[in-house]
Order: sequence, then structure tokens, then C-alpha cells
Amino acid sequence: MAPAASRTNSLAFAEEFCVVPLSLDCRTNPFRVHTNRIAKFSFLLHAILAVSSQHLAKKNHNSSLNIEMHRHSSTALKLFSKALIYSDIVSLLETILVIVNLETSQTASSTWSIHLNGAQGLLERDSAVESHVGNSRMVAQIAIVVWWDVTIAFISRREPSFPMSYLDMLATQDTGESWSFIVLNGCPIEFVIAMTRLAKLAAIYTKTTRMDWTIFNTFPVEVIIDEVKDYVNQEKVDIDHPGNLDEDPNARRNRFHCIEAWRHAILLYAYRVFAPNQEEAKLRLISHLARVVLDSVRCIPREDTLRSSYCYPYF
Repeated sequence: MAPAASRTNSLAFAEEFCVVPLSLDCRTNPFRVHTNRIAKFSFLLHAILAVSSQHLAKKNHNSSLNIEMHRHSSTALKLFSKALIYSDIVSLLETILVIVNLETSQTASSTWSIHLNGAQGLLERDSAVESHVGNSRMVAQIAIVVWWDVTIAFISRREPSFPMSYLDMLATQDTGESWSFIVLNGCPIEFVIAMTRLAKLAAIYTKTTRMDWTIFNTFPVEVIIDEVKDYVNQEKVDIDHPGNLDEDPNARRNRFHCIEAWRHAILLYAYRVFAPNQEEAKLRLISHLARVVLDSVRCIPREDTLRSSYCYPYF
């Protein structure tokens, strides 16, 4: 690729394509990389060019750019594997985010776990949780990696790889001032924690179903269900309190429906996973929850970025 085209595609990523994976753009967008940094690291450059080529191929209906995408992706992975020895954690973590973002958009069966384990190794090698806790952009990047780990564990019904200490740290930083899970993926931190706990319980439940004379204790699941039900959706628009209308009420209403979709999807997961042999009343409840999820999805305009990012672990 010519240098001019490379700069153009890098700029397109920094200004446009880095927003695509998020529910909303934010000041500490974990995917945005300054063009000056992109030029410094060849592995990061090729990863970004791969993502830009993919988006431009769809945008311009240019299939030849898909070839460019695969070429840049392959080059990025080769250079990245060599750079693990000597490069700094910032550029390596930026590259992992871009690579996983690319792979998640292509296939549901990928090497995500390898990349996430690599990210965890990097973070622990550099004691990132302790040393970068004041760096809001680094914390947002850690949040994305942990989010991917949680959703993969949730889908596959296994324990997340990242220890709970990461989520505990993120819970203290999820203030909404520079980033939040709502902004990153449309899901409140309280629901992310609920998903983590349910994934762990699902892993235990799966094991107990294969064991004789073992009964799974459903009480922890029932506690989580009650917590999810009782969560107060702060995005509700109340016309009786004008202070709530300082922001565009339509934007708030969209976030309200997004949160409700997550709420009912998590409940759907809990009722379905932990009681596979359903009586008719439970089946009606599951059908109702699925309907509520889809109704919430339909309430958000197609052009709103929220609609493209939530509930993907359930479908």
C-alpha cells in the first residue's frame, strides 16, 4: 500500500472506524490511536490497516480491499508475535484490541482466547491494574478486554479467565466521567458483574449435571436474579421532573431500552441455563423474556450505535 493511502486509512480509523465497536464514542475511546503512534509501530499499523481495509471494502463495495485486509492482518500477527519481547505494554495492548475487534467481526469461532490470555499476561507482567489505575484510557482498554473475557465465558458456560480483582477495580473506576461500561457496550457494570457470577455458576452447574448424587444449589442463582430484577434503570425519562430533560430525552430513552434488553436477556439466560427441563409455566416465562428483549431492541432506531452492540452474547 502506498504511503499516502496508508496515512489516509490510518486517519479513517482514528476518526471513524475506531468508534464502530462501541455503543457510544467517548474521550477515552480504547480503540482510538493517535496517527503519530500508529506510524511508530509497524505491527499496530498493519492491524489498523486491516480493520480500515475491512470497513472500506464494505463501504465502497470493493472486494479487492478484502485481500488487503487479510494481508495486513497476517503481517500484523507476525510482527506482533516478535514485538512481544521488546515493545511497551501500551502499543501491545492497543494492537490486541484492534486484532480482536477485527476477528470478532469475521467469525464466531476464532483465537480470541489466545489473544485474551496474552493480554492478561501483559497486564500482569506490568502490574497494569496497580500501576495504570490513574490512566483512564488504559483502564477503558482493560475494561474492553475483561468484557470480552466475560462474554466468552458467559456464552461457553465456563469461568472467566480474568480474576474478579479486575472487575472490582473497574467497578471503582466506572464513574461515567471519562468512560463507563454503558458507553463501551451499553451494559451497566452491575450487569457485567452478574454475568460474571452466572458464568462461574454455569460452569459449576455443568459439572454437577455429569456427577451422580450431586445436587446443584440454586440459591446463588436466585440471589443474582433478584438483584438483576431490582436494578434501578437511571435512564428512565420522567416528564414530571424537568431536570431529567437537560439531555436529549430520545438519547436517554434509547439507553433505557438498551439496559432493559440486557436485564431481560440476563434473566432469560438464568432461567434457561439452570433449568433445562422446563414445565409449561417456565417455558411461557422464557418466551415472554425473549419477547421483551426483542421489543426493547426494536424500540431503538437502526441508526443508533447502541443497537449494534448490545445483547450479542445471547444470539
